[in-house]
Amino acid sequence: MASTLGTYMYGDVLGDIGIMSIQSTFSMVLGIVSLFLCPIISKKIGLEKMVRACLLIGAVCYLGLFGTMMVTNISALVYMVWSSVASGFCSVSIYMQWGLVATVTDYNEYVTGKRTEGTIYGVFNLSRRIGQTVGNSAAVAALGWIGYQAGAATQSAGTITGIKALCVLIPAIALVGSWIAFRFVWNITPQIRADMAARKSAAE
Repeated sequence: MASTLGTYMYGDVLGDIGIMSIQSTFSMVLGIVSLFLCPIISKKIGLEKMVRACLLIGAVCYLGLFGTMMVTNISALVYMVWSSVASGFCSVSIYMQWGLVATVTDYNEYVTGKRTEGTIYGVFNLSRRIGQTVGNSAAVAALGWIGYQAGAATQSAGTITGIKALCVLIPAIALVGSWIAFRFVWNITPQIRADMAARKSAAE
């Protein structure tokens, strides 16, 4: 949602749509740094702990940004850096979910005795596509809900607040929900991982 509505945030709220090109480069650099650091950190604290920590930090960054934007005006550059850092922490869970899917495949075999790798990856990819479609569609529909007027020289105060909420507050709420899922729903503990590894070694 935040990326879909980025042009409205930079154009209608911050008044500097040109900086979006810089954001793309900045975000790419952050992504490369994350891909380099994540394997090192995950080996030290565990993959799930790292994902949970990044989700929580990302949520706090977004909430802090939203609170700041509600009480004062910030420059497009500050928003670009702040939101990119928040998004970078958020993206760690996206990068690492491929490894988690492999773990789920092993866990399913551990529980059921059958390896259904194709089915699990298929459901995983389908759910991602559904989520992206719903997110993009909801973002466009939300513009009408907040009273956005296409072609208007300026938008109303309520619409400006709505754009801020859609681009900053909604991602924060989504990250908190994802953190809750990884904290209370994810049940593959280190002990279960060790049992799966031991069983796999014995089978080989």
